[in-house]
Amino acid sequence: MTDAQLLKLAATAFDDANLIESSMGAGWTYWIGFCEELHCDVTRTWDPLQDDGDALRLVVKLRLQVVMHSNWVEVLQDGIRMANATSEYFAGCMFATTRAAITRAAAESQLRQDEDPGQ
Repeated sequence: MTDAQLLKLAATAFDDANLIESSMGAGWTYWIGFCEELHCDVTRTWDPLQDDGDALRLVVKLRLQVVMHSNWVEVLQDGIRMANATSEYFAGCMFATTRAAITRAAAESQLRQDEDPGQ
């Protein structure tokens, strides 16, 4: 699965009306508000693969559990392993590894929801 596909599924799972897919194909934008002084929208890029805060928001919103091990991380939802990742695939960076596992878990959560809408 590509990063773009992961982000789309994670964004769908996040389910926030302020999260908008870029019409230019450049990822996702989070709308913060409207600036009266400058007469423009205030936005920021949304990317839980790169941003710790966006990844943490997924953890909270989807009620994920992140379990850290010595060189790998697993993410569970309701006690079910949704994703895991090892640091060796992410240049040894546990921060990147954890963000990737969280994003994968959010995507997997959405895939499961799509398969069984009654959940």
